[in-house]
Amino acid sequence: MPITPAQVQAAKAIQDAAAHDQHQQVRLVAGPGTGKSFAIEERVCWLLSQRVAPRGIAVVSSPAHHPSISATGYRVTVRIKINLV
Repeated sequence: MPITPAQVQAAKAIQDAAAHDQHQQVRLVAGPGTGKSFAIEERVCWLLSQRVAPRGIAVVSSPAHHPSISATGYRVTVRIKINLV
């Protein structure tokens, strides 16, 4: 059964809420392919846009060797550089 546009929108709303949560700590628990890496990337970029010092941001993920973790770190770096230009 394919995913409906309404399901995609609902998932995006949840990811956006996690990325922009006002709490100091946010925990994401979800299965593969659900957008966790996107939410982490968006959260880091949002925190930086809120003037949170980079040294005050920690991302902890398991398993650390998962390819999407490295990819997320790269995308965040690229996105920050683009936004600063």
